[in-house]
Amino acid sequence: PSPLQLSMIHKNKTMVYWRLFEVALGDDEESYFLTQAILSANEAYAAGMVCREDDWLEHMFVLCMAREDEYFVWLEEKMAYDERCYAVRMFVKRNKKRLCDHSYGRFCLWVASTYLKNGISLFDSGNYMGCENVMHDAYYWIDQGSCFCGSEATESLWDDYYCHLELSVARKRKTVADEMYNDIIFNYEELNVDAIWYIIDEYNSSIILSRSAKVRDLENEAIICSKLGYIFDVTLKLEPNARKYYDKCVRLHVDMSPKQFYSSDWYQTAMGGLVKFRKQDEERREAERKEHLEVIKEEVDAINAKANEKGMVPLLKHLYLVHPPKNQLFTFEETAWKEADEDKRKRIVLKVIRDYHPDRNGNNGDQWKLLCGEIMRRLNYKYALIFGC
Repeated sequence: PSPLQLSMIHKNKTMVYWRLFEVALGDDEESYFLTQAILSANEAYAAGMVCREDDWLEHMFVLCMAREDEYFVWLEEKMAYDERCYAVRMFVKRNKKRLCDHSYGRFCLWVASTYLKNGISLFDSGNYMGCENVMHDAYYWIDQGSCFCGSEATESLWDDYYCHLELSVARKRKTVADEMYNDIIFNYEELNVDAIWYIIDEYNSSIILSRSAKVRDLENEAIICSKLGYIFDVTLKLEPNARKYYDKCVRLHVDMSPKQFYSSDWYQTAMGGLVKFRKQDEERREAERKEHLEVIKEEVDAINAKANEKGMVPLLKHLYLVHPPKNQLFTFEETAWKEADEDKRKRIVLKVIRDYHPDRNGNNGDQWKLLCGEIMRRLNYKYALIFGC
């Protein structure tokens, strides 16, 4: 038969198989008649390429797509995930020569998108190994679809593929590191420090992968930072490293807003570690303060004695005579004080307070800064007592 006759024969076969599909009894018959309708439509289109007009070819192209879409819907309704993927793979493998390029590409893209949906579902359920395996299976079909349908048709598929492949590898490494750490802590009497540092390297590699993904996995990074902070805090007793990772975990939690993880174990661990370190810092500073106060006790007692005298002048004269400011911006003069009215006296005291403010005296030693703090308390007390504010 001529190409014109072949195109008509295959078109008629397409219509016949479609009618048989509509009255078929059972899934096997439906599958057979529907796939044969797809193949006949493709063969009609291929035969008509050399003899038919554009309108006829466009009609057959639309018919091919309609039969294929019907087949995809039928697969979703009748078969489970594994069964429909296998059915389409076998169909494409056996009939590749009978399918036109556009139909072959569409089948490849359907298989790829099905794999990707399943991989994303596995990722969301925490099965990162399964997600990675499915993503590798999807690679071939995305590549084939790209060859026959163009890069624009597969751009979003490639994005999903690379994003979830990198994220699944990152989370898989974190899971492996978690298992190794738990095994070392609970199953061995002596701590294997070398193994702990290897685990830390695995966590850091997971962080790098999380950052390099097209969509940065902030949650995974925050969880790992909390875990690393715990390891440095509890296992290795390295407080500076623990502080760094705990603080980073909390900052990442802020970056994930409006999502909130206040009740999550990893967030509670990081916040608990930071609160513990802050309490230790406060206790350390309080101990240092008490030591410095013992050293300057006589000087503070003398300042208190002058502060208990009547008026502001004895205290100010004592301060500028015995403890002159290190970064002096103002010089107290008793004559100027006596001649000043109440507003000017207020301004004089405020200038004195500025000279002795601890923030301006932080570079002159801890004892001097502490003494300035004690002076500030007395000055503020006298100011409120004398001027009533």
